[in-house]
Amino acid sequence: MAVPAADKYLLFHIAGQRLAFPLSAVREVLPAAAVTRPLDAPRWLLGFLRLGSETLPVTELAVLLGLPSSTLTVQSHFIRPVDGPVWLVDRVDQIVPAPELTPLPESHFINEYAAGSFHDDGGDIIVLRLRRLLLMEERERIAQITQREHARRLAAGVGTDA
Repeated sequence: MAVPAADKYLLFHIAGQRLAFPLSAVREVLPAAAVTRPLDAPRWLLGFLRLGSETLPVTELAVLLGLPSSTLTVQSHFIRPVDGPVWLVDRVDQIVPAPELTPLPESHFINEYAAGSFHDDGGDIIVLRLRRLLLMEERERIAQITQREHARRLAAGVGTDA
């Protein structure tokens, strides 16, 4: 049974996997930059990116998916969704029109996070559901650590207009 498609997908790469998010769920794509990592951050939380006056949590999507950890390089990108933390990916590829999706086999390692997949000349592409990538407890943990990081930066006079 086919799964209805979004209008367009943002294609990206992580650990040799071709993945995509619905473009409507993406606010912006940023070149990877230095992040500040708190000492008590979970393994999947890469750290925090300062973007203007904002302190944005950056999560390592590869670790959450059980793939080898990504390395921050000049080709790396941050994908900032409309809602939720920023995601580190090895590189963003392109935006493509969305074909109909095919469900993944239940045994596929990434099935619980996927909306389905489609095929192009480069092979299979798995479309991820952003809302399924983090558990509620992980979202709460990110919120707590982000609040603490923001307070630390304010106390240090970093990221303020003062």
